[in-house]
Amino acid sequence: MSYQEAKSKDYGVNNCEGCLEKQRIIDRQFEEIQQLKQKLNVNQRRLKDGFFGSSTPSSQIPLKSDSVAENQAKTGGGQLGHKGIGRQTFTFAEADEIRISEVSEENCPNCECRLSRQSSNKRAVYELEVERLRKVYYSIERKVCPKCRQTLSGKVANVMPRMSLSNELIIEVAEQHYVLGRTLGQIAGRLGVNYATLSDSLQRMGKIFEPSLERLKEDYRQS
Repeated sequence: MSYQEAKSKDYGVNNCEGCLEKQRIIDRQFEEIQQLKQKLNVNQRRLKDGFFGSSTPSSQIPLKSDSVAENQAKTGGGQLGHKGIGRQTFTFAEADEIRISEVSEENCPNCECRLSRQSSNKRAVYELEVERLRKVYYSIERKVCPKCRQTLSGKVANVMPRMSLSNELIIEVAEQHYVLGRTLGQIAGRLGVNYATLSDSLQRMGKIFEPSLERLKEDYRQS
């Protein structure tokens, strides 16, 4: 057998598993960058024309020509030394919609005993619908197993644990604050939501997604 015949064929394909994984990470990050660029273009138009485009009231245009630099540099929130009144939510009577988070189970998943009803928990959630803020008041159904005393509660969809803002609304607030650079005071005034509620929600979201961001950074450094 000649040397040419013994020589293995190489079609230019890299079969290294580590290299393939790096390429997948690069492709995924490239797609994310393209999506972020698209969102950035939309946000730049919003920043220029206002959140509602040509329908934005003049009082809500991000930077007006007659606003002085001193006023533009002011940050939102309460004044130093001012005692706040704490986190506030709306009441049952103020809600735009009432929803019931039902418990679908009729029997205890542990011992299969028949569940009995308990008093419902209450939760007030701000939800964004077609750029219009809606106040949704949930009645969270609860059932308890009379044998093992396990309690099951209905699930509030589209809301992270201990959050007062729906997932869509918290994403909108984060985009307005971190991408467009608007203060939480400005966002709170536009949405009619308490400043402390927005600040608390962003902090909770940061703690939830911090491990994922660290893993993404580590993948990027390795690639």
